[in-house]
Amino acid sequence: MDGGDNSNGSGGNGTTLSAPSGLSGSAGDGTVDLGWDAVNAEDLGGYNVYRSTSSISDISERSPLNESLLSGTSYTDDGVENGTTYYYVVSAVDTSGNESGSSSEVTASPSDMTAPAAPSGFSGSAGDGTVDLGWDGVSAEDLGGYNVYRSTSSISDISGRSPLNE
Repeated sequence: MDGGDNSNGSGGNGTTLSAPSGLSGSAGDGTVDLGWDAVNAEDLGGYNVYRSTSSISDISERSPLNESLLSGTSYTDDGVENGTTYYYVVSAVDTSGNESGSSSEVTASPSDMTAPAAPSGFSGSAGDGTVDLGWDGVSAEDLGGYNVYRSTSSISDISGRSPLNE
């Protein structure tokens, strides 16, 4: 979809279509969830969502993320990379294809929220005043390292504990 006429927001009935308000964004792990307030118009056809890696001042030369008009007031963008800041705006489109101006802009920065798997194959052998530890490596692109914890009793939860390697 080409986004229709982005210049004036005039509906087919001669009224101006309001831009959506209340746009909010929530970043997740490789996703951004957007939501906005519904536009109250008899001839509302739907909504377009726009994304950029810089501030969006004009939507007239941009293509929306959505391939067809959205009928609801939410959208999940799963085409994002963690660690990048994205800028979003939303517009309303009437049934004649006329597009409102854009909503206020929001930003969101998705980030890695998934911990790596726990190591397996853990083993230890006691020496003279030492303990040699070993484990099978974890395969994760973003693995930063391993933390080792010690106690004189069984450890079932590491929260609140400090690793030896700090």
